[in-house]
Amino acid sequence: MLDQILHKYILDKSSLTQDTTEYRSASLDIRRQRRALKEQLFAEGRLVVLLPTDEAVEVELAAFLNLPQMRDFSKTLHDLVAESAAIVAGAASRIKLVATGGGSRLPFVRKLAEEGVQLNKRHIEFDLVEAMPTTLAETNPELSDAFPQVAVAFGGSLPELPEQRSSVPTGIEHAPKRLIAPMYKS
Repeated sequence: MLDQILHKYILDKSSLTQDTTEYRSASLDIRRQRRALKEQLFAEGRLVVLLPTDEAVEVELAAFLNLPQMRDFSKTLHDLVAESAAIVAGAASRIKLVATGGGSRLPFVRKLAEEGVQLNKRHIEFDLVEAMPTTLAETNPELSDAFPQVAVAFGGSLPELPEQRSSVPTGIEHAPKRLIAPMYKS
């Protein structure tokens, strides 16, 4: 989602006109590198994108985060986490949050973890837990940067999955145990 927002923002900031060959060329060029561009923007706080037309488009992180689409994205994420946290926490006011995926280290995710969430009159605080287990980090430190992006895939590839529940609202009690079964039978 963020890649697409950044892609559109760069094109909108350019002087290119839609439905032209130059615009399409620039769009394809941005599409090929937009993930790396996003990572650079969040790591360095600014970005200069050189388009195939030799136009340089500057992107400042603060301006990007202030876009209506980014504010909407951040609010949607906040609301989703708040609703899920309220169900998972039960009566507790503090729970663990494991942020995974490519966006797990983004500033608004960190802010969410630091400030907690407010749902109606209830405030839930988080203990942000690193996705990579400490023992794995000690034995394979070279995986530290990439692990949050692949944590879900690692978890899904386990021969025995942790306890699952059919949906967040049904809660944790009496969850069925699920095992991975062979997909192909001869």
